[in-house]
Amino acid sequence: HLAFDHSWLALCADGQRPDLLRFYRTQTCASVGRFQAIDRELRLAHCADRGIEVARRITGGGALYHDPRQMNFTLVLGDAKGSLESNLKAACAAIIAALSEFSLEAGFKFPNDVEIEGRKIASIFAVVEQGVLLLQGILLLDVDIRAMLEALRVPTEKLSPDGLSAARDRFATFSERCPDVPEQVLQQALEAQLAR
Repeated sequence: HLAFDHSWLALCADGQRPDLLRFYRTQTCASVGRFQAIDRELRLAHCADRGIEVARRITGGGALYHDPRQMNFTLVLGDAKGSLESNLKAACAAIIAALSEFSLEAGFKFPNDVEIEGRKIASIFAVVEQGVLLLQGILLLDVDIRAMLEALRVPTEKLSPDGLSAARDRFATFSERCPDVPEQVLQQALEAQLAR
């Protein structure tokens, strides 16, 4: 998926592809931002032992653990306008507007997160290359905290029962807030808001 995004960006810059908004799921993997040192952010031996693919995004931001429980999207705009900061904020505003359709009160946390009651539910990452804006987003439908913390290079005390409990308190998921809303309905709301 990351290679697809980068390829589309380059082809869009050459006028060979239109703007794009797509939604997708990934197999279990871990990604790091453009400027991160992979071995400082991920437990590479653990990832290799568990068959967790490792990839580098061309967008910035921190290390992420991905699995099929998360909704991912890509937005490519061939005529990039505004700063990265303003585009991150606008994309977060679109997610906030979509979540409000389900009576969820979410807010923006600088520089690139959406939170509900101080708990992260979504993040956006961005880059501009050759005048083309690429936004990559991730929204937590559900989350496996232990698997996430085992793959990311975090202090081992976070893997204790207390550490796992504290980590769970840092994330919100759509499934816990809106268990009866089909994923397709959420995707349609996000698509409409992001298209704006």
